[in-house]
This record gives sequence, structure tokens and C-alpha cells, in this order.
Amino acid sequence: MIKTSRRARIILFLSAAIVLAVGIAAFVFLRTFDLDYNPNARDYVIFDGDKVIALSDCVGGADEAIERAKINVGNADVEITDEEDATIITVERYPAVLVSCDGEETFVSMKNATVGDVIERLGITLADIDTLNYSADEPIADGMKIKVGRVTISDRSVDEDIPFETLYENDSSLEKGKVVLKNEGKTGVLTTTYRYTYENGLLVAFEVLSREVTTEKTDEVYSVGTKEQPKPVKTSSSSGKTSTSSSASVKTNTSSSSSSGKSTASNPSVSTSGTGSSSAKDGVHSVTCTVDTDAKTITTADGTVYNYSKSISMTATAYSYDSNPAMNITSSGVPVQVGVVAALPKTLPQGTKVYIVGASGTWEYGFATVGDKPGSDIIDLFMETEKQCNNFGVRSATVYVVG
Repeated sequence: MIKTSRRARIILFLSAAIVLAVGIAAFVFLRTFDLDYNPNARDYVIFDGDKVIALSDCVGGADEAIERAKINVGNADVEITDEEDATIITVERYPAVLVSCDGEETFVSMKNATVGDVIERLGITLADIDTLNYSADEPIADGMKIKVGRVTISDRSVDEDIPFETLYENDSSLEKGKVVLKNEGKTGVLTTTYRYTYENGLLVAFEVLSREVTTEKTDEVYSVGTKEQPKPVKTSSSSGKTSTSSSASVKTNTSSSSSSGKSTASNPSVSTSGTGSSSAKDGVHSVTCTVDTDAKTITTADGTVYNYSKSISMTATAYSYDSNPAMNITSSGVPVQVGVVAALPKTLPQGTKVYIVGASGTWEYGFATVGDKPGSDIIDLFMETEKQCNNFGVRSATVYVVG
């Protein structure tokens, strides 16, 4: 065994101490002048849904870590937990919905909220007749689009003429062939009150509230003479022949309509202008509904079921826009549009809901509302172009009275 002297051991100890001191000094020097080193720097781990983002040497705290991770916390809850090795950031996001109201759209993110909670948070006040496309107590879901419908109701009364009838009575006190006006006819007035419902400024429904005869009509009466004229007298002529005077022929005139309100005996011409879907060349489309005559139901292609009370066989024509804008308002006050048809009140009163199918079973116009009246007993269908009207022409139709 080699033995070291005491002096040698002291020298070795001093050498080791010097080396250690130099190492410590070098470490302190390097840390002092190393610009990348910061004793306040920490590592961060961010959990955002199914994303995990790890960041090191963040000196600006959680805000810097979130900024470096390029995530938008928005209305989400952020939980920060300091662990020994790193700081844990947990981002908890909530369902975000889009709310449309009064022409504005707003994104809202809330935790454990219902549709009503969202409306309340935005400070939206709903009137009793306003609408929501979801129930107020329905929980919100991410991506939900909530629409607020501002509803207004307007009532309007429209006066319609009640035509008088022209009657003829035999009068034995008048000579045959004479026609005398006995009672002048007067047009009556039927007042119909409609209710218009608008949602966000658009007409969505109209209905008939009441019908009342405010002025009774007075029929026009003519007396027609039936009294026979005296028999012809036989006289002898120079030639011995007998001549007989001819009796006067009976002539009955039917008054025509005038500004005084008298009715006409001639039938107005039938319009051949039209209605229908703008995508079809003749304004109508192929039959998509199913009619159950036993159950008296009509089922459309989208599954909507209408009950009908009766069906009427009618002649169908078509009409379209008039060059005069004032003529594009129906007698019910509703603008002409696809789905508004015309029929005589005695057959189909205004406001009646109908479903129109071709009698041949090859076409259908679909659901419509009677909002105007034509010149004769037909069903007149509105179409968007004159070309569609011409292609449609005159057809036989089955009209189902819905409701």
C-alpha cells in the first residue's frame, strides 16, 4: 500500500477545493450574464377541449402562455393551477349560439343556460305575441340559431258590392209588348273585416274576422205587359179581299250594367291569365300529394296533412301581374302573389283555404287562399309570368276546401 504523507493530502484537498470554487464561480458568472435565463420563468401546460399545448420559459404568467398558444378564450372559464414542475391552465368552453333579433345578430356563450336565459342576458323584451323558434325552457346547444319574431297585427275592413238582381213580373194591366221599370235596383254593400299578421315586417297570415251586410241590396223589377190587344177588324176592299192588321210583337229588353249599378245579362269573359310555381313553364307542377277520399285528407310530399270538408269540380284559368301597379292588389287588400287565387264568393268566400289539383291527376297548384274574385264562376290561379298563364290555358280542376 502506498502511503501519502500528510503534506500531500493537504495539497490534494486544497486543489479539490480550488477546482470546486472555480466551478461555482463559473456557474454563477454564466447565470448572471446569460440573457435567456430568468429565475421567474415557468413551464405551462394548457388543456383546451381535446387540445394539449405545452409551453416552456414563460415569464409573463398565464396571459403570456395563452397568447403564445394562440387560443381565444372568449367567454370560456379559465382555471389556473400551479404544480411543482409547471402551471396547468384548463379552458372550459360553453355552447355558443347565434341570436337574431331586430335586424341584428349576436353570438352568446353561456354555461348551463336555456334559450330564455340567453334572451334575458341580451336584455331582449318579448311581447305576448312575439315568437321564438325554440321553447324558452329548451337548453341551448352549440351552433343553435335563435330567432326572435316581432309580430304585429293589423285589422282592415273592405267593402264589396252586392249586385242586385233584375226581375220581371207579368202585369195584365199593361198591353202585351210593353216593359215598364217598376222598381230601380240598388247595389248592396258587404263589409268584410280582415286580420293581417306580420312577422318582422313580412305578411305571414291573413284571416277573415267578420262579414256583415251593411247595406241591403234592392232588386230591380220590371213590369211586363200581358194584356192582349184588340182583335183585328175585318174590312172589305174594293177587290173584295179581307185584310187583317198584324198584332204588335212582344219585345222584352234586359237592362245592361251602367254607372247606376244595374246588372248585366251578358256573362263577363273568362280570364286566361295565371298562377303557379315560378320553376314550372305552366305555373303548376306534377302531383306530389296523396288524397284519401275516405278519411277526407290530403297528405303532401313533406308529410303535411290537411283535412278537407268538400271537393268542388271547377274550371281553372290563370292570371298574372298587371302593368298598372294599382291593379296588383286583390279585392281583399292582399297583394297578388303565388298562393292567392280568385273565386266567386257564392262558391268560395274570400279567406277560404283550398288545395287545388288537376282533374286529370297530372298536375297540382297546391295550397292556396281565396283572396280575390273573378268575373265568372271559375278558379283563377295567380302565376308569376304571362308565359306561364298562356301555357296553362284553361283546365279542369278539383278544388278541396281545407278545414
